[in-house]
Amino acid sequence: MSLTPYISWQTVHPNFLPVAVIALSLLKPFSQAMGWAFVAGVMLDVFSGAPFGVFTVSMLIVAAAANFWYDRFTPSVIILPVALALPYSLLFDVVSLILQQILGRPFVWSGSLLQLIFSVALMNIPVMLVLYPLFYRLNRPASSQEFTL
Repeated sequence: MSLTPYISWQTVHPNFLPVAVIALSLLKPFSQAMGWAFVAGVMLDVFSGAPFGVFTVSMLIVAAAANFWYDRFTPSVIILPVALALPYSLLFDVVSLILQQILGRPFVWSGSLLQLIFSVALMNIPVMLVLYPLFYRLNRPASSQEFTL
């Protein structure tokens, strides 16, 4: 069962796993972020019809890029994670499509495909608004500061 059929707009569904990996990459050290990205990527590869490894590589690239911000911002403030949800979601989708094309899965870079990718990335922003505070609360020590906007 999945929640995404119930959370959609004009047949566009949010992409929860990349958003979860982005949020965790902002909160965890590099090695842990890569571990979560690897697990999430393998899960997507196993259950998708794409060539195996496409989503694992894409997830690792996004996690490495997002982890740049680890310890470079105040984690209790949600502005940066929400702002990064869009570009890193776009990065995940574009890298995935490029890798699929390299591996022989043909498709056309049309305006409708790019509009779909952008629509999914936009839908990932509210997902970040839900996931990041949850992961922050699970990750922070008990003595740490409370979550703010």
